[in-house]
Amino acid sequence: MYILDTNFFIDADKLHLPIKQNSAFWEWIESLAENRTISIPRAVYEELQKQNDDVSKWVDKHKEKLVDGVAAFTKIGAVMENGYGAIDDVTLDRLNADPWVIAHALAVSGKVVTGEKPGKQAAAPHNKKVPSVCQVLGVPHLTITAFMWELRATMPI
Repeated sequence: MYILDTNFFIDADKLHLPIKQNSAFWEWIESLAENRTISIPRAVYEELQKQNDDVSKWVDKHKEKLVDGVAAFTKIGAVMENGYGAIDDVTLDRLNADPWVIAHALAVSGKVVTGEKPGKQAAAPHNKKVPSVCQVLGVPHLTITAFMWELRATMPI
């Protein structure tokens, strides 16, 4: 299973395949959600809803197929303690959906899909990048392009 980061949806719509012009791509993403190839934690859903744009409307329409509101809770403590070095509500809130994406992937033995680039090993939790934390925790991660290459055989475009 692939766990999609918030920036997957934003980058896909804004930079590559806008929802209004590439319905085949977005229907493919919907089919991946239907067959449980992809998923997102509730935190990604909530982050996207703040935008009130085409992406937020699309995700809301497909919420039932896409959102797993439970899986990440089983691993969020381990992700915070071992990946970010802090387990307080202020730090967790400041990190937005990032630790929840990693926790979700850890809980379901999935792969994180993110547009973030690995960063230097930052000390402050809010400066740590998703790929860097995934690496520390042994969670497989890939770029949006690599995700599309892995699933290209099922892609309609």
